[in-house]
Amino acid sequence: MKQKFVSKIPLLCSVFFGLIFFFWSCRDKEEEVTYWKESVVGTADISGRVTDNFGTPLDAVTVDCLGTGLKKEVFASATTKADGTFFISAVPSTARYIRFTKEGYASASCTLEPKRFAEESSISLEASLEFSMAKITGTILDAGSGKPMSGVLVASGLSSSRTGDDGVYSIEGLTISNYDLTFTSPDGSRYSRSVNASEFVDGVIMMPVVRLGGEDIWPGHKWQEIADAPYWYGNDFRGSTGFSGRWDWSAGYMSAWPWYGEFRYEAEGCAVVCNTNYGQPGETDHFNGYTYGKKFIYEGNHIMTVDLMTHFATTPETALHFGVEVLDLTAQATKAVKVGEDTHYGDYAAHSFDLSAFIGHEIVIAYGLYWYDGTNGHLATRRVSFANRPMNKDEVIPGTKFEGMEAWDSFTKENILTMTINNNTSFSGLNFGQNAGTEENGVRRVHHPGEQQGYSAFAGTNHIIMNWTLQYVRGGVEPVNPDGYTIKSAGDGSARYDNPDTYLVNRFHIGPTNDRMRILVRSYHKTYRTVFRVTAVTDDGTAVAVDPASYKADKTGPVDNGKGCWYLVHNRGTGNPAEYAEFVYDLNKYQGQNVAIAISVHRADMGGEGKLCIYSIEMD
Repeated sequence: MKQKFVSKIPLLCSVFFGLIFFFWSCRDKEEEVTYWKESVVGTADISGRVTDNFGTPLDAVTVDCLGTGLKKEVFASATTKADGTFFISAVPSTARYIRFTKEGYASASCTLEPKRFAEESSISLEASLEFSMAKITGTILDAGSGKPMSGVLVASGLSSSRTGDDGVYSIEGLTISNYDLTFTSPDGSRYSRSVNASEFVDGVIMMPVVRLGGEDIWPGHKWQEIADAPYWYGNDFRGSTGFSGRWDWSAGYMSAWPWYGEFRYEAEGCAVVCNTNYGQPGETDHFNGYTYGKKFIYEGNHIMTVDLMTHFATTPETALHFGVEVLDLTAQATKAVKVGEDTHYGDYAAHSFDLSAFIGHEIVIAYGLYWYDGTNGHLATRRVSFANRPMNKDEVIPGTKFEGMEAWDSFTKENILTMTINNNTSFSGLNFGQNAGTEENGVRRVHHPGEQQGYSAFAGTNHIIMNWTLQYVRGGVEPVNPDGYTIKSAGDGSARYDNPDTYLVNRFHIGPTNDRMRILVRSYHKTYRTVFRVTAVTDDGTAVAVDPASYKADKTGPVDNGKGCWYLVHNRGTGNPAEYAEFVYDLNKYQGQNVAIAISVHRADMGGEGKLCIYSIEMD
């Protein structure tokens, strides 16, 4: 049975203000003053406007002019019109306590100074009321049985609700704000989740179903923890640090994935190590070490290929046993299924796993090693890719090119149109205190199990690294530039407007809350131009360059015969986001559609390498 939340805040406020009035009234009696019988020093017309906390006018707000005495007698009242305005004539100074009330909103008040009534014939006021009937509601199920779970306490600060037999909770009487929710089950186990004010729709957040309890799906993780896995938005991921080109340290973002067991970031790749603390020898059904991520599977990306090597497993007798397991979220599966199992020893080799059984489903994929017959060693992965066929080492993802973009590496329909939709709207390019070194806080830091390694500091953040897919062609990237995430063009050759040197790509479903993209960027030369382009790709295969609807930069504009490219000269912004160049792109015409957005840099017609340093990307 649902239990409504009764806010304790008004009660506390009443007690607090009651104490204030108590002390004031006591002082008045002792000094025998006539404060509550003050004479009228003047009258004034009072008018104004009342809005909600988002600036929307509020009608039917009661505006009372009350006396300043203990009884708070109402001397005059008015009700706001549809535009939020009100007018009260000839209000005496003894009624200078003004109160604004409306059902479903927290009341507001103010006390005017008496001298205003003597000096002003009309007084104008602005008031804002905060909606206070918002609620967060949802259902909790037992992860093992799939049945409603009763007795779960869902709390945020002083607000709480406990699930009944139907598993439903409803925290009511809330304002529209950010909340951190804690779910405590009857056995004392806890689960946490945060919600954002932007998630309220008509004052309500309908939470996704939460499944608590049950057995571990994979060692150390139960169903809900697995369902909350970070998304693998793109189809091509790198994990090594000891090579050049696409294997370079600047692209080894797999190190920011969640890893269970003994994880080591190594030059050869992201490695899990057989460890006697994580299982028993002979197990082939329980990972000894693994990583996992959430992804939507299409026809064009249903083959997962893993490029890996081993340490201390150099013969068939010492081979490492590894595999891929899947939890099907769309099918509401309560157990994971094994997709494949393999063995490996020695140098790099590509191993593929067929996920065609999950086409059209959102799944969580776990990949890792088993401790089989006491084998030992490191399983180092330098690439994980998803395509419509098995991949071979550094091969670019194959498929059909978009018209006019035939020269773009990996920019195929099978790759771009199968990226998982990203529902986030704010992306940072800042380095979060990380640097390009090999010591503490360095993203090239390796062999430090249990501590910061590689890009692990970016896990769970809104950074570009975790949300956008990097395609490194020939230019390069500076991922921890203190000014922002920087993609670059190469410093040689002639202009290449039809073929980017580096690009970032992401895929969104465009709606009212993300139909505008605003990017803050800078370049690094006072004369030479950085050339860049923004491209929008829809599910029907149409790819077009998008011009900014507005911009603010020292020097910018479309490149002559530049195939949709723009140039930028803006050598400032360090330490002050207000000094970055700003480009705003209108995506309103894509309402209701899935759209992939690519931000690319191209070789300019002069100068050295061109740098596009991204401070932030905002969708609103």
